[in-house]
Amino acid sequence: MAGWVWWATLAGWLLGGAVVQAQTDFYIEAEDFNYGGGQHKPEASVMPYYGGAYAGLSAVHDVDYHRGDNQSAANEYRQGESPNVPMTQNMKPEDVDRGSWQVTVNYRLGWIQEGNWLNYTRNFPDGYYRVYAALSHPDTRPDMMRGSLQRVVSGANTTAQVLEQLGTFSAPGSGGWGVNNLVPLRDASGQQAILHLSGLTTLRFTTGQGDFDYLKFESIAAPQIAQQPQDQVVMENDPVTFTVTPAGDDPADFQWQSNRVDIAGATNASYTIPAVPLAANGSKFRCVLTNPLGSATSREALLTVTPDTRKPTLDHVQNLGTGKLKVVFSEGVEDASGLNPANYALTGGVAVTGATFGEDFRTVLLTVNTLVLGQTYTLTVNNVRDRAVTPNTIAPNSTIQFVAVAYAPVEIGEPDLAGSSVPLPDGYDVSGAGTDIGGTADQFHFEYKEVTGNFDFRLRVAAFTPTDPFAKAGLMVREALTPDARFVAAMATPGRVGCFAMWRSTAGGQTSQEGNFPVNYPYTWLRLKRSGNTYSTYASLDGEHWTLLRSVDLTLPSTLYVGQAVTSRDADQLATAKFRDLGPVTGGQIGDFRPQRERLSPSSRRTKVVVSEIMYHPRARTDGRELEFIELANPSPLFEDIGGWRISGAVDFVIPEGTILPADGFLVIAKSPADVEAEYGLSGVMGPYEGSLQNGGGVVRVRNHSDAIVLEAVYRDEDPWPAAADGGGHSLVLARPSYGESFPEAWAASARIGGSPGRDEAIEPNPWAGVVINEFLAHTDEPQVDFIELFNAGDAAVDLSGCFLTDDPATNRFRIPDGTTLAAGGHLVYDQTQLGFALNAAGEAIFLIAADESRVIDAVKFGAQPNGRSTGRQPDGAPRWRLLETPTPGAANSAPWRSPVVINEIMYHPLSQRDEDEYVELYNRSGAPVDVGEWKFTDGIRFTIPAGTVIPAGGYLVVAKDAANLRSIHPQLDEQNTVGDYSGRLANSGERLSLAMPEDIVGTNEFGVLVTNRVHIVVNQVDYRDGGRWGRWSDGGGSSLELIDPDADNTLAPNWADSDETGKASWVTAEVTGRLDNGNSSISLNRLYIGMQGAGECLVDDVEVIPAGKGNVVSNNGFESGSSSWSFFGNHSASTVETGGAASGRRALHIRAEGDCDTGPNTVRGVVSGLSAGQTATIRAKVRWLKGWPQVLFRLRGNWLELSADMQVPRNLGTPGLPNSRRVSNAGPAITEVTHRPILPQAGE
Repeated sequence: MAGWVWWATLAGWLLGGAVVQAQTDFYIEAEDFNYGGGQHKPEASVMPYYGGAYAGLSAVHDVDYHRGDNQSAANEYRQGESPNVPMTQNMKPEDVDRGSWQVTVNYRLGWIQEGNWLNYTRNFPDGYYRVYAALSHPDTRPDMMRGSLQRVVSGANTTAQVLEQLGTFSAPGSGGWGVNNLVPLRDASGQQAILHLSGLTTLRFTTGQGDFDYLKFESIAAPQIAQQPQDQVVMENDPVTFTVTPAGDDPADFQWQSNRVDIAGATNASYTIPAVPLAANGSKFRCVLTNPLGSATSREALLTVTPDTRKPTLDHVQNLGTGKLKVVFSEGVEDASGLNPANYALTGGVAVTGATFGEDFRTVLLTVNTLVLGQTYTLTVNNVRDRAVTPNTIAPNSTIQFVAVAYAPVEIGEPDLAGSSVPLPDGYDVSGAGTDIGGTADQFHFEYKEVTGNFDFRLRVAAFTPTDPFAKAGLMVREALTPDARFVAAMATPGRVGCFAMWRSTAGGQTSQEGNFPVNYPYTWLRLKRSGNTYSTYASLDGEHWTLLRSVDLTLPSTLYVGQAVTSRDADQLATAKFRDLGPVTGGQIGDFRPQRERLSPSSRRTKVVVSEIMYHPRARTDGRELEFIELANPSPLFEDIGGWRISGAVDFVIPEGTILPADGFLVIAKSPADVEAEYGLSGVMGPYEGSLQNGGGVVRVRNHSDAIVLEAVYRDEDPWPAAADGGGHSLVLARPSYGESFPEAWAASARIGGSPGRDEAIEPNPWAGVVINEFLAHTDEPQVDFIELFNAGDAAVDLSGCFLTDDPATNRFRIPDGTTLAAGGHLVYDQTQLGFALNAAGEAIFLIAADESRVIDAVKFGAQPNGRSTGRQPDGAPRWRLLETPTPGAANSAPWRSPVVINEIMYHPLSQRDEDEYVELYNRSGAPVDVGEWKFTDGIRFTIPAGTVIPAGGYLVVAKDAANLRSIHPQLDEQNTVGDYSGRLANSGERLSLAMPEDIVGTNEFGVLVTNRVHIVVNQVDYRDGGRWGRWSDGGGSSLELIDPDADNTLAPNWADSDETGKASWVTAEVTGRLDNGNSSISLNRLYIGMQGAGECLVDDVEVIPAGKGNVVSNNGFESGSSSWSFFGNHSASTVETGGAASGRRALHIRAEGDCDTGPNTVRGVVSGLSAGQTATIRAKVRWLKGWPQVLFRLRGNWLELSADMQVPRNLGTPGLPNSRRVSNAGPAITEVTHRPILPQAGE
C-alpha cells in the first residue's frame, strides 16, 4: 500500500494496538533518478539498479525525467562546491534500497525551470513519513525555493503516467547556492503532510525554483509523553488549564477525558475550563495521545475546587457610542441581578433602560439614554451578585468613572499587550500591539463605532512609532470583532512601505493587499468610503487631492464596525499612531498622485547612506545661535555602522566609533550641537565640526572606514540651486536623489524656514502654492522704474494678504496689503515707488515671504542686469529664467532675448587627455559683425577676450586653453579667429560656462557723487554634462560637443551632439608573432576573440592567424561572406559587417563596444582551425579608429597568443572654426523633462 492521508483522518486508528515503528530516516539524492532504467547519471555517481518498475525495460528519457530545455542529464547538475552541502563525503549515506553503493561526489540539481521533474523508485518499509526537500537559493525573499511531490499511480514505465498529488514545498531562499534548508512537504491546507508509504513506490519530484539536493523521509513513531498534566487547586468560577507535552515532534491527536469520559471538543495539547463549577471538585483529568502507530495515556490530574467567597467588583466601563455602555465585572455575575436595570445608576440624568450579557458573564451591556461625548460620568452599581453556589453581592454603592468617547476600544485576537486611546482636541493617540493585520486572522487594537449605511471618513496620521517596518495604522471597516472577520482598510506603515489597501473577502480567508502611496508624516491622509457594497480606500498628502488605492466589492451587513486600527506587528511592544482630523469627507478631488519630489532613497551606488539635508546659510538671528547642520540618513531597511566615518570638504568631523544609523534613521551633525538641539527639540546631535559651511557654496564629502569617498554633495548659492536656502532660512533637502547628490536638480529648498533636521522632509500644505516671482526689472534710467511681478501658476486664487517682498531676508521691506488676492493665471506688479526700495542692477536677490514668515514662497538670485531689459520666466511660471525681449509688467512675458553670440562647440575632455587640446567655440548668429572685445567667461574658465576682437556675421571665435597648440593641429585656425590662453580647465564631469558682456552702471555713491561701475552681464550660458543626453563620445571619446543648430536653445541637452570624427583616421596594420604557450589546454583552440579595450568603435579587415609554415587559418577573414563564421556577444553584440569603407575588398567588420572586452561573453568571435600548443604563429589585422577607446585586442581562445593593436587617432579632432559636423539647418523642438502619470496603472486598467 502506498498513499497519503490528512493527519486529521487518522484519529482513532490503531488505538493502543499498533506496533511502534522504528525511527529511521531515509534519503534520496537528486542525481539518483531512474535514468533509462539504469540510474547511472551523472557518471561520477554510479549506482546499480535494484529492480522496480524499470527492470528489464528499455525506457526512454521522458519516462524518467523531463527538462523543459532538453538539456542532457549531465548538464543538470552542479557539483557540490560548498561545505554546507550535507551529502558530500558520505555524510548521510542512508538511501532507501541502495544496497552497498556509496556516494563519492555530491551533486545538486541546478538550472531549474518551472515544471521539470524526475522520478525515483524505491522499496519503502511500511510506515508513515514526513518528507523534506533540501533546497537552496541565494535570494531570501518568500517562495524562492519551491517544488512539489507526486506519486506515480500507474504507467510508471510509460510516458502516460497517472499521478497523485502528495503536496508542495515552499520557503524563502536560504541565502546561498548549496546552503541547504530542509523545506517540509505540506498538504493543500498548509499542514505538514504525513505519507503512508509501503513497498515499491515511484515518487516524482517536480521542480519549481532553487537548487535541489536531496529528499529526506523521516519516519514517525508512536506518541510518547514528556510532561504530564499537573494537579490543580482553583476557586469556584475561576479558569483552570491542564497541559500535556509530547516527547519529540511525532504527530499525535489529543483527546482529554474527565473521569475517563471523552470531553467533546477537547482535542488540543491544553484543555481550559473558563469557569470551574464547585461541583467539579475531585474530578480527574487525563489526555490520550494517538497516531496510527500507537497511543499514550497521561496520568490523571486531580482538580480541587474551593468555594468562592469574593465579592464581585467593577473592572472597567466603556461607552459604545451614545446609547450603550459596556460594564465589565471582576467575575461572572448572575442573570437575575446582573441584568436588572434597576441595579445601575448614571450621573447626568442618563437613565438605564435595559441590560444584556456581552461576550461572557463578566460583561453586561447596558442600554442608556443619549450620552454626551467628552463628558465624564459616574456609574453606581448595587445588589449585583456573582454566579457562586452561595452568591456574593457587590459592595453597596460601588462606583466607577468614565469619559464618553466616540470610539470604543477592543483587542482583536487577544494580543498579549492591551492597547489604549488618549482623546485630544483634534484627534486621538492610539496605541496597539498584536502580531499583525493580515493572513487568515488578525491581532491588533481597534477603536470602533457602529455605522449603519453609507459613509465616507478620513483621518490624518500625524506620526507612527516605527516598531516594525510593516506595523500598520489606519481606517478600517469590519464585519465583526472576531480575528478572522471580513474587513476593508486603508493602512499606513511607519516608513518606506507606505500606504495601501487591505481586505479580507471571506471570513477566515487570506488577506489581500494592493495600492501604493508614500507616507508623509505629519501629513499622511487616509480615507475609507462605503457606497452600497463598494468600499473604496484612498490616500492623500493634503486631505484634498485623493489617490485611489483600491475599490473592493463586498456584500456586508448594513451595520458595521468602523474606526482606527493599530498593530505594532510585535507581540511584546506597543506602537502609537497619532490620528488627527478624523471625520466625514467634504469636497476634495480624486486623481493621479503627482509627487513633488522623490521618496528619500540612495543617491549613489557606493553606499545606501545619503546626505539628506544641508543648512549652509541660516537666517540671521539676534540670539546668536549657530544653526548650521548636515543631516545623514539611511533610507534602507537595514542598519548601517558608520562609526569611524568622516565628513570632509567644507567641514571636518569624525563620527564616533560604534555609531549605528538605523533603518530609515537620521543623524544630525552641527556646528553647534547644543544650539541645534535647543532650537529643534532634538537630542543626540553630533559635533561640533571643524570649519564652516561656506555661504557661497561648497562640497560635503562622506568618507567610509577606509577613508574612501562614498558621497560628494555639492551645493552653490546660484541658480539653479534654490535661492531660498541662501540666507532665506531654508535648508537644502535631497528632493530627487536619483540625479545624484552632486547635481543641482537633486536639491530643493526645505518646505519651511529652519528645515527638518532629524526627520524626513514632509510635503506640507502650502496655501501660497503656485505663486512665483515671474518678472523683474532691476536696471533702469528715469522715467523707467524698477518693478517686481508676481504670477499665480496654480488653478485657484491665492490670498497674499500680509506677505512680504524684500531684497534682504533679514528685513521685510514691503508688506502686501490686506485683501490682496491673486487670481489663477493672474499677474500682480509692484514698482519701486510702491515697494519703497529699488533693485541693485549689479545683482542681488528677491524674496517673497509668507505672511506667517514660515516659508519663503519664492526667491530668485540674479547677477548684473542690462539697462532697460527685464528678466523673467519663459513662459510664465516656468522654472527657467531668461532675459526678455521687452518688459511686460502685468502681462504675459515676452519672448526671450536672443544673444547675437552663442557658445557653439566645447572640447572639454580630449581623447588625448591633454588640457592643451581643450577649447570653446563662439559663433555669431546675427547678420552683422559683433565686437566682443572685453567680453569674458565668468564661470567654468576665466578669460577676457582682447579689446577690438570682432566676430564677423556667421563667423567663429575659438577660445583655447593653448592657442598656439590648437593652431598647430587645426589648419583653419589663425590669430584672427583663435584667442587664448584661458586659465583653469574645462571639467571632465561637466560644469557651467557663462559668457558675459560688459556694461556700465552709473549711480551715486554715499557722498552723492556720480560714479560708474563696470559689470559683466551673462548673455549666454551652458551647463554641460558628461552623460545622459549630453553626448557620449565627447566625454573622452574623441568628439567635441557640438550645438546642432546655432539658433536652437543651447541650454538644452537635446540640442547638442557628439562631433562626427569617423572619417578622419587612417587604416593601420598591426601584428604580433609568438609561440602558442601558457594557454588553457582544457578548452579547444578554435576561436579568435576580438574586442575593444574600452567603449568605442572601429573597423577591422583582413584578419589573419598564420601558423609557421602554413597559410591563414581564419575563416572569412576579409568578411566578404558577411558575418559567416563570426559571432557577436555581450557588450559587442551591436557589431556588424558593413559594405563600403573596407581596407580591401567590399566589406569590413564594424565593431561597436559598449564597454571593454573580456575572456567571457563580451567579444566578437571568429572561427580558426589547425592550431595547437607549441606552434609559432602570427596574428595580423588592419584596423581603423572611429570613436572611443583607441586600442583593440585580438586573442586566441585559451589565451595562447594576443595582439593589442594601437589605432592611429588624428590630432585634429572637433571642428573649431568650421561649421559643426552635426549641424542642421532648422532643428526641431527639444523635448525635455518627460514624465508620465500615473507611474503604474490602477488594478484592472
